[in-house]
Amino acid sequence: MLPEIKSLPEDLINKISAGEILDRPSSAVKELIENSLDAKSTKIEIDLENGGLSLFKVKDNGQGILKTQLIKALKKFTTSKIYSLDDLQNISSLGFRGEALASIGAVSNLKVISRSASEPNGWLVINNGGAISKELKPHNHQFGTSVIVTNIFFNTPARRKFLKSPNTEYSKIYNEILRSSIVNNKVEFILKNNNKTRLHLKPKTDLDRFKEVLNLKSNIKVVEEKIESIELKLFLHLPNDVVSKTNANQYIYVNRRPVKDKIVAHAIKSSLSDLTHTYLIPSYAVFLQVNNNFFDSNVHPKKEEVRFQNNNLIYSLIAKTTKKLFDQKSNLKVYPEKFIKNTINNSFDFKFSSELPFSQQSQNKHLSDDFKVPNLGIGLGMIKDTFIISENEEGLVLVDLHAAHERIIFEEMKSKLNKATQKVDRLLIPIKKNISDSEQEILISQKDTLFSKGLDFFIKDKILTITQIPQFLKIKDFEIMFSSLIEELDKIGDSPILDNTQLKIMGNMACKMAFKANTKLNIDEINNILKKMETTPKFEYCNHGRPTHRIISFKELDSFFIRGH
Repeated sequence: MLPEIKSLPEDLINKISAGEILDRPSSAVKELIENSLDAKSTKIEIDLENGGLSLFKVKDNGQGILKTQLIKALKKFTTSKIYSLDDLQNISSLGFRGEALASIGAVSNLKVISRSASEPNGWLVINNGGAISKELKPHNHQFGTSVIVTNIFFNTPARRKFLKSPNTEYSKIYNEILRSSIVNNKVEFILKNNNKTRLHLKPKTDLDRFKEVLNLKSNIKVVEEKIESIELKLFLHLPNDVVSKTNANQYIYVNRRPVKDKIVAHAIKSSLSDLTHTYLIPSYAVFLQVNNNFFDSNVHPKKEEVRFQNNNLIYSLIAKTTKKLFDQKSNLKVYPEKFIKNTINNSFDFKFSSELPFSQQSQNKHLSDDFKVPNLGIGLGMIKDTFIISENEEGLVLVDLHAAHERIIFEEMKSKLNKATQKVDRLLIPIKKNISDSEQEILISQKDTLFSKGLDFFIKDKILTITQIPQFLKIKDFEIMFSSLIEELDKIGDSPILDNTQLKIMGNMACKMAFKANTKLNIDEINNILKKMETTPKFEYCNHGRPTHRIISFKELDSFFIRGH
């Protein structure tokens, strides 16, 4: 006998629905912060007890909720943000599904206190595990709304047992606040845990807020771009030292909504692949402003996913803009050749120039008045035949010869590659693979794109026969990357994985060809390296992502010897 189909009880429906939105305290805090932002709050305070496991409170100075609307606000699918299907196509708010307060109330003890500007006092409503109070109580409260949540998941023990330690849950909330604060830089955020202030972010410019959140002072690249109806602003930071993926901060916003998007993340990763594929993990904030007709934000209850109408356009804009940050060649004046002549050699490990340091250049009459010291300075010598030492206007510059030379060779190889025709290998024994209907459709639609990258093939009876591959690829490499290739073609209509593989091979070649340690260079050769670095894209890092140089300022040098104190 077949099992009977029954309607689920309403309280069970509410708990299941809440589970789609809330998986831990941080997701509830996120929803409440978004409600506060939609209410045009300029100050949001978050109070936690026990990392949010015992209590979390979100208080704002926003528009508040009218007394007549307060009970309704706690019910499922009630919202002031959309009223029709047309509104769903033109969402300008962070919340719009009408689920947040109802979902939180279904799995916790919830109190909401709110006061609008038109009312003399605030009003309190309670929702205990889905049971909403029928009457409101007056409450002394400033303009705005306070939401107090205790005992989250008390009635869903299966969910509660998966919560982590107070420190872990606190960290999740902390990071959620940081994510919201970057794009809402004009809003003041205060976070307290166990009555101690842990975070206080005052209104700042978007760039200053980004610096504050990531604790950065320099090495931030900023670029803005616009194409068709899409506006892009990008803040990007490459660290001087190796960081783990978990320590990298990567934020994506679409129409001010924090999202997680593989297209955007992949575009940045791909465009920096020749710079960061081994060591460095970039931190960034991507701000996309897109016409509502070009994307869908109603993809998942958590509202963290979007679906773009044209993935390829988004990908191309971000990838090209990111590359532009590092492809701008220096326009610094090259120092006169005669400035680096008349050097002396000696038997010491540290070789030095007989030329005057920059502090005495004013006395050197053969330099023109408009002479400008390059960023990487004028070579003084080498340390252990491994590190170049030079002096610029800021201080001493230490250059890793191998890393610098590796970047120079790599960029020269890339430049030649871009000018050359793609070399290919015709396969004596073709590669054959069984493919699905969807894979066949993708490959046929992108055949011209793949051919331009060196791939040639034909398909018969769902069997793919590859007759030609790029020369830099080995057959086993292609077989390994095939599934990733299909995925990229499907999502963005391109195959950066092929380009990235070639870049990685070239990077390894450049590494092998570059000067190794214990390479002796004279001053002319040293300065030639410095000159080439100045005009080489991405010269700050080798192609594996390691820094090529460090600057020790004169101020730092003084501090070493307790000068100026």
